[in-house]
Amino acid sequence: MASAVEALKPLIAVCQMTSTSDKEENFSTCSRLVREAAARRAAVVFLPEAFDYIGGSTEETLSLAETLEGDLMQRYRGLTRACGVWLSLGGFHEKGSDEDPRISNSHVIVDAAGGILNSCTPVTDRAAYTVLEGRRCREPSGVIM
Repeated sequence: MASAVEALKPLIAVCQMTSTSDKEENFSTCSRLVREAAARRAAVVFLPEAFDYIGGSTEETLSLAETLEGDLMQRYRGLTRACGVWLSLGGFHEKGSDEDPRISNSHVIVDAAGGILNSCTPVTDRAAYTVLEGRRCREPSGVIM
């Protein structure tokens, strides 16, 4: 039998997966991992960078990006409510604005009630030159890494 102290220790789950360009398949995998973690009493589930998808080209990456208000994020918010866990979404391809159509690699924290508590984009994401090519940098063509 677990002691009272052990019972109060929160558990976390750190998940690994291989993302593809199929967002539905990736969501299915993440959903399974989150549900398994919740069944094991995890309080917070950490999903990896690019949990949502990995595009096969710059064009595909840009076309698959969504805003935080988009369908995919709404589904992850629903998943937290259904499972009663918090999610740390390690790298969400967040679609930019009309003024700045580039996408960002945003880290999103979703609580167990489905609320987005925080979304942050690393400072390097907003820098003009972020993609290394040897020792030189170049401005990315719409994809902020």
